[in-house]
Amino acid sequence: MRSLILGLLLLTADVAHAETYAVGIGKFSCGKFIASIGKNAPGMMETMTAPDGVKFHSENEVYGQWLLGTVSGVNSALSAYNVAHPGEEQQQIVNIDPAGVDLWMRNWCNQHPVKFVFDAAVAFIGEMRTNATAARR
Repeated sequence: MRSLILGLLLLTADVAHAETYAVGIGKFSCGKFIASIGKNAPGMMETMTAPDGVKFHSENEVYGQWLLGTVSGVNSALSAYNVAHPGEEQQQIVNIDPAGVDLWMRNWCNQHPVKFVFDAAVAFIGEMRTNATAARR
């Protein structure tokens, strides 16, 4: 359990090893993420429903859900860390708005189009944790 928690905490510490930790859509480039946006405003995703009721989600929505899942995973690891190590405060990422996350990702990925989406996620998590720590002071 301790090694699992340590591994998840490393997500926020070391962008250089994205190819080691990223799975799924996180291994795609930021350029591919930007291309998936189309005409959608930040936070807006396209969903289509087929005549048989099956729903199809845009690639852009998949990126957004992957990022929110990654943030949730880091928060879960930090919760477990806090239980195992009382008194050693670890800052979770709270009160995030999906549209704000989407806009943040667009801005970061426009500046770093050849980086992995995972790199953007690590940068986002790091910035949110830094901002939360600064707000507590």
